[in-house]
Amino acid sequence: MLTIIIAFKSLKKTNCQEFGIAIILAIFIFISYVVIIGFIMQNTRLNEALRALDITTASLSRESGINPALISRYRSGERPLPANGKHLQAICTAAARLSSVSDRPGKLPAAFIELLSLEVDDTDIKLEDVLYSWLKQSKTPQRKKSARPVSFNEKLDVLMNTLEVSNSQLARSINIDSSAISRYRRGRRLPITSSGIIENVSRFFCDLGMKRTHQRIRIMELANLDGGAETLGAESLYKNLYNWFSETDNTDTSGGMAGFLSSVGNFQYSGFTPIPLEQIAPLAAAPEGRESYWGTEGLQKAVIRFLYHVAIQEKPQTLYLHSDQSMAWMIVDPKFTAIWASLMVHTLTRGHTIIIIHAINRDDKELMAAIARWVPLYLIGGIKPYYFRSIEQSRYRNTMFICKEFSCISSSCLAGMEDKTEYLYDTDSRRLSVIQEQFERLLASCNSLSTIFTAKNIQSFIPYESAFWLEESSITALLPSLSLATMPESLLQSMLDRSGLPKETKQKILDYYSKNEKWTLRQIASGKLEELIAIPDNKTIACGKVFTDIPLWILPNPLAYTTEEYQNHLAHIHRLESHNANYRLWPLSANPFQNIKILHKKNIQTLIIKTDTPSGAFFFENPYMCGGFDNFLTALKAKENGADLYGLFAKKDF
Repeated sequence: MLTIIIAFKSLKKTNCQEFGIAIILAIFIFISYVVIIGFIMQNTRLNEALRALDITTASLSRESGINPALISRYRSGERPLPANGKHLQAICTAAARLSSVSDRPGKLPAAFIELLSLEVDDTDIKLEDVLYSWLKQSKTPQRKKSARPVSFNEKLDVLMNTLEVSNSQLARSINIDSSAISRYRRGRRLPITSSGIIENVSRFFCDLGMKRTHQRIRIMELANLDGGAETLGAESLYKNLYNWFSETDNTDTSGGMAGFLSSVGNFQYSGFTPIPLEQIAPLAAAPEGRESYWGTEGLQKAVIRFLYHVAIQEKPQTLYLHSDQSMAWMIVDPKFTAIWASLMVHTLTRGHTIIIIHAINRDDKELMAAIARWVPLYLIGGIKPYYFRSIEQSRYRNTMFICKEFSCISSSCLAGMEDKTEYLYDTDSRRLSVIQEQFERLLASCNSLSTIFTAKNIQSFIPYESAFWLEESSITALLPSLSLATMPESLLQSMLDRSGLPKETKQKILDYYSKNEKWTLRQIASGKLEELIAIPDNKTIACGKVFTDIPLWILPNPLAYTTEEYQNHLAHIHRLESHNANYRLWPLSANPFQNIKILHKKNIQTLIIKTDTPSGAFFFENPYMCGGFDNFLTALKAKENGADLYGLFAKKDF
């Protein structure tokens, strides 16, 4: 195109013959450019299609009869795939035969539907025809690849592509659905911190690397790991891979907050069955005496010994826990992790208390990973978490686990030497007294990380909620449903009249409503209030699946809207927003959490409320945590980009 422009500008300076030659040359260059770009885009599509269909180069080669090296060049863009050639048809035919989805017999694979943005019900189209047509098109969105993978999905994708691991192969190994692997690779989903996905993926690639030296070398190159491939042990490779997958761009903590919130939302008492204490007993040495334990394996043995003898005590005990070393020792061995979690559950359910100090001098992602792992234990009750005020980095790593009436575990070493250091288990009263004093002095320089409310003491949360609204500041709320305070009182009264609830329950709801309405109106008058809510469609409301914002501790069985009631509530919000510049409702295309309510004051306070059974709540004043929640909510608003609320209503068939 630039050549054509230059040719026109030189019209006055050249004769017609020269100008004609220039025009022909420009057209040739332009056509070549279009063809080349078309090939590149086509091959980008080929690579994405094979990935979505979970087809490897090797399997496609066997099915199509095309040399695997040639297919690799087609996928990378090194060699163009002729749009009307026999190889394109052969690839499409082979891909259709290889693609089989057990949960969608006779239908297009879900990942492929997502890739092409097709309607889910377009099942009468043959995969071979769709793929052939799509690959022949020259226009496709390009993904901007970074020179070095920094996010979890980029790292997973580059590792699977390089080692030719299919989605189904990895899915079978770590016991999840292959469509979930596809979403992880495409960045459509982040692994929940407490789900064990990163650990299981790391273990899979570690096992793969330990089988063949050349694969281990490639893994080490991609993950930028130091050391010799021949001398690197399995546990060292696993730890390095786990750290590599866990270490992402730490400039934004919103992903870590999402993991924490998911852990809160997913909590159920029935979600984990602890190993019986009698099965753990043979692994625990006698409680008395002093013994040195060395490295990670030694620390695990010492911790089993320590926790077991606390858990079996009938008299309530208090445990004091602090360690600023990496959490790898807790998760490197799944068997130990299960034992550790079981002992912690037994300790808490038997009435013992834990005071824990989290280290803020870790990076934000590691801190959030630590906190997310503790969520199930937090919601059992009995834990008081604290955090360091200082964020100064230290060259040393210290561990103190204390039950002052029985025993302690302690160590101090240079950072990086944790796997070789001594962990001293001791029951000597003098040593217990010294370690306890050290912990208490450290605790004196710490702040409370969070006040935690479980189903047992959720009523104690009410004063915290009241205090939150009384202090003037801008508030952002992420809600699973329209807020009760924005409902007209006449509508609430009408819903209560048809509900058949006891008179006392109705009055409690009206009292709670009156208080919340007063808080909301005061907030709008003196400061800003933003509410982020996903607006459901008409069908979902009609099915009785959309509930009012009445807390469980007042109404255990939620009250559902009718379609007309929901419309009336929306209309009232419209009037409220029209007459109050300080109030805004941000409609979300989808709520990331169906059972989590967030009330947030920037860098001041954050309330996290689990709205279903078992209920629970967190109150944060820690600026690091509040800053993380602010990042999360800001990113959520930016993603939706302030969609027009009432335009969205129209699309929802209201």
